[in-house]
Amino acid sequence: MNPDRKRKRKNPKPGIVSLKVADPLPSAKIAKTVYEDFITTGTKNAEALPLNNAPSVEVVEPLEDSSAPTQTQGASSKLEPFTPEILKEIQDEILSLEADEAVNKQCHSCSTSSNSQADGNLVGSKPRALYRCLECFTHVPMCSDCIIKCHRDQPFHRIQRWTGRFFEKAALSDLGHVLFFGHQGHRCPNNKDSPNNFVVVHTNGTHDCKILYCQCNPLNRRQDKALQLIRHQLFPPSLDLPQTVFTFTVLKDFDRHSLNAKSSNYDYHKTLKEYTDAAFPGKTHHRYKEFNIVMRLWRHLTLRRRSGQDFNIDSLLSHRRSGCLALRCPACPEVGFNIEEWVIELARDNHLHKYTLFLSADGNFRLQRKRKIHDRLDKSLNAGNGYFVEDSKYRHYIKSLRNEVDTSLCAKLKAVRQQDRSKFKDAEVSGVIAIQCARHGFYLPQGMADLDKGEAYIKTDYVLMHALGPEGANQRWISVSYDIWCQYHINLPKRITANLPDFAPYLKYIRGSVPKMHIHGHNVDCQINHSFVYERHSGMTHGEAIESAWSEQNHAASFTKEQNPGHRQETLDNFNGHYNFCKLRQLSSDLSQRRRRAKVSYEAKKDSFDTLTSSISAKLVELWRAVEAQASKSELYQVQGKMPTRQQAISKSLERENGTMPTGLTEFIRRGLEIEILQMNYPQTDVSDEDLDHTHLVDLLKIWRVDQHELFPFLPHLSITSDEAPHATNLQLPSSFSSEERKMYKLGEATEIEIALRRGYAFDVLSDLRDVIHEINHAMTEKRTNLSSQSIATRSQRHISEIRSRMLGPNATEGLQSLEVDQLWGKNIFIPHTTGDSSKQNPWFWSVGRPEGMSSNDWLIELERVRWYREKAAVDRLREELEILEEEFRRTYKSFTRMNEVWQELAILHENRRGYPAYAWRQADIYSKFANECLFYWKDIRTFILDFINILFETSGRKHSITAQFQFIRSANIRKYDLDNPIHTQSTIRTYLKAPGPYMVDGRVPALFLRSSQPSLPYTSTTSTTTIQSHNNMPNPQTQLPVYMYTSVNRKNIELNGIPTYIAPFIRWVWADIMEYATLKGITTHLKGFIGTGTYEADGDIPRIQISFFDGADTTIGTLTVYNEIDDFALEFVEGTEWGHGCIEELKLGFVVPLDT
Repeated sequence: MNPDRKRKRKNPKPGIVSLKVADPLPSAKIAKTVYEDFITTGTKNAEALPLNNAPSVEVVEPLEDSSAPTQTQGASSKLEPFTPEILKEIQDEILSLEADEAVNKQCHSCSTSSNSQADGNLVGSKPRALYRCLECFTHVPMCSDCIIKCHRDQPFHRIQRWTGRFFEKAALSDLGHVLFFGHQGHRCPNNKDSPNNFVVVHTNGTHDCKILYCQCNPLNRRQDKALQLIRHQLFPPSLDLPQTVFTFTVLKDFDRHSLNAKSSNYDYHKTLKEYTDAAFPGKTHHRYKEFNIVMRLWRHLTLRRRSGQDFNIDSLLSHRRSGCLALRCPACPEVGFNIEEWVIELARDNHLHKYTLFLSADGNFRLQRKRKIHDRLDKSLNAGNGYFVEDSKYRHYIKSLRNEVDTSLCAKLKAVRQQDRSKFKDAEVSGVIAIQCARHGFYLPQGMADLDKGEAYIKTDYVLMHALGPEGANQRWISVSYDIWCQYHINLPKRITANLPDFAPYLKYIRGSVPKMHIHGHNVDCQINHSFVYERHSGMTHGEAIESAWSEQNHAASFTKEQNPGHRQETLDNFNGHYNFCKLRQLSSDLSQRRRRAKVSYEAKKDSFDTLTSSISAKLVELWRAVEAQASKSELYQVQGKMPTRQQAISKSLERENGTMPTGLTEFIRRGLEIEILQMNYPQTDVSDEDLDHTHLVDLLKIWRVDQHELFPFLPHLSITSDEAPHATNLQLPSSFSSEERKMYKLGEATEIEIALRRGYAFDVLSDLRDVIHEINHAMTEKRTNLSSQSIATRSQRHISEIRSRMLGPNATEGLQSLEVDQLWGKNIFIPHTTGDSSKQNPWFWSVGRPEGMSSNDWLIELERVRWYREKAAVDRLREELEILEEEFRRTYKSFTRMNEVWQELAILHENRRGYPAYAWRQADIYSKFANECLFYWKDIRTFILDFINILFETSGRKHSITAQFQFIRSANIRKYDLDNPIHTQSTIRTYLKAPGPYMVDGRVPALFLRSSQPSLPYTSTTSTTTIQSHNNMPNPQTQLPVYMYTSVNRKNIELNGIPTYIAPFIRWVWADIMEYATLKGITTHLKGFIGTGTYEADGDIPRIQISFFDGADTTIGTLTVYNEIDDFALEFVEGTEWGHGCIEELKLGFVVPLDT
């Protein structure tokens, strides 16, 4: 809706429920704009440094809402009811469970009297109840016979025996309990042998059990006994005379614990020993080595099941690499799976971002492996089919090549190369390099490899190309995020062509950027030329997702570094797969949240940019637009002046670190200045000591003190105490000491760095201040232009107030002067001059950085030009983001539905194998639910209505045409129409329709009826009706034809008039979505049709159209009133009716195909 127009909202009528579009965020939130590449900072008084006229800083903050948010109840309030008296009563109940009133009396579970008088354990005619089970819900004491009968199907419960004074541990096997295989718990008549003694490891510890095999079939093969154990959900670590087994339950339990808590095999095994006997765990069975073996086998088999490899899934997904065990990202483009090749081939230049594969590369030096004696023949069972590359080929590749000599021009990278190598001293593997999809955080197949002694370009080359794999040949746009991309990409073509020639064709499709957080540590040139902010077709991709993945995986570093090579890779493969699955199950929700945030940001940024553009000379804007396509990024986004910046100061200091200056000193001082800013902005409220210990600022200060002690051992070592206010903590920066003290503590180099950084910070603040003043000038211009509108004037004044609140006062060094409050203004060069303007001079800071010979007006225009380009880049990235997210939703839904179909087909292919179809159908059901969830987040009711209205307002002139009409008859076997694969009629009209599902056993789809006609044109008018049976092997189209809707609206059919659109989106929005949502929501009230009335204007605008919804009884259940903007509508439903997403029983679509296409 036009921001200058306010829609009148009427109160809902009695009996009517009104549903409206959510209000935008408060303007205060929208108006706050933060540049992606620069931050607004303040500086603190540094009187001990040789700075001239350093003024104090006054920050004008916006007024806060007087209504403070209420604090949610914490743990203290939850624990308050548990008084000492109540805790004493609880303790009494717990201790009372140590005994039982029914113990040592008659066993009430016995159905008949016992004739046995053995051991004098009879009470009357029944045995004594001396045993109880700790894990059955009712701990009823029983006799030995009864407790064995009750645990025939629960053989691994813990039981206890009453000694006369207390309950002691007991074992079912000591009472004669035997596990019989193969005869529903009874002894095999063909096995006359004695039972075998086994150690069974379960979730509650180890158990001594007796097992008797079934010998109805001879146990001649080596694996026969092991397979019988597996059949009873007991996994042996060996095939030869197994005597130890692990229950499937304990394997699943540890796997789940380790995936989520990153617990080690050793710790879990130690816990099991304590479950067995907490007082004497050393006397229990030790099965740690056997546990490792079984878990490796279990995890490998689990990967093979879930990936479908044991179902021969490669036969249905032939475009993928064979044997792959990795879980793919459903939202990233996968040609031939969730996007067709012809879609990419026909993509227009301004839509490349929608089909770009975004990747992220990064090294992690926490996931090491110690240099120690180990089994060098140990290989991963996944054999390079998981997330790690195949190790032997990778090692051969590394040995055959030499690392490229680092000739980095970026000071940041030079400093990184000088990092302390001692941390790799005891490591045979120094870390890993990994490839993820940059937008969703999925690890790629074969996208990880071990490193030794740090990163090397040739290793990244290998992993990147193998992560792309053979599937990468179908990608046309690949964007790589890498924190050293500025240097890495320089010789990338040369290295790939020489070392990995099979992947050389990929090079022409690859571009790259530096992640948004890492970019701040690079040179200024890197920040302009390799930033996502200024990279077209990148959306709001930040490239930092892999960092959060490392923080998760690093919890496993403490124990994976001790594992053998193959075991370690299998463990990390397992963790990577679980990480991918966690991302997959929340993907739809994440996409929805990101779309919602991006939409709000885009609307706010677009309004701001439009205001800025309207206040600038149209000729200048036209000139800037014309230059944009040919100019370099430095010319567009960097002021052509000499004003120093914070990043330039950092870059120069980093260059000095390559000499005699200690490595890391610049970063340390930079962090100190950032903490100082946080201290100045610290909320002045009372905070308890307990809460203080957990604040972000306290954590930063603790880390700061540790690093400070390492860099400056001469300084007195200070620690953060619990009674010290974090905002009052003295950071002991060089500016805190006198000149004599700085010499004594050897702070000379640190002093120079602090002066340089403070000076750069001050210039950055001046740059931000000039931008704010420009923004005020434009807002004032808008207010003057719209004086006749009270609402716009009020909104403009509020905007101006918010902008003014962001003004800061910077400190001064050389080239800077004292900044006064009355100097916070600047000439508006884009409004007509008035009398006296020529005598007014801009404040001094407007001339800082101005090139010699440039006039003041030209300098102001230069500043405004760069600001305009940066604002435009921000708007363009947000627009791209919304388009990318819409395409990602479509691909995600397509991936889920495709996997549902694949698993259904696998179930049918393996219908004669026991268990295989059931597992496949269960997997199909999971993906069906994922698809429904995706559809729910993708096309909610408001999105559906907005999409529908979008179609109504697309208009164009008519052309000579051929007319065709299609009628779709709904049947029980057709739920949706898949529009990505086409079918072709026998006439000259090419259509893009397919009715794929659900598939029948023979792969066919029930009849799709087409009726085509050619009306009174320069051709013979003919009419024909054709019935087509749709198959999966229909040819793909070469082009996509635009179509134009026509005719009228009636109650049972939907036909639109004079509105151009594509047939596929129309069917997707109106037909497939309504039917899918009806199924998803289980709505019993269905739509029988629509009635729409309205007047079409000559310019194609529709001032008002009303659409009515009917149920099966022709009762009106709702009306949709549409105005002349896509987001301006009112939707009302009759109270009491059951409304959701209805079903259309019959849909007629008429469209016109232009002849000249």
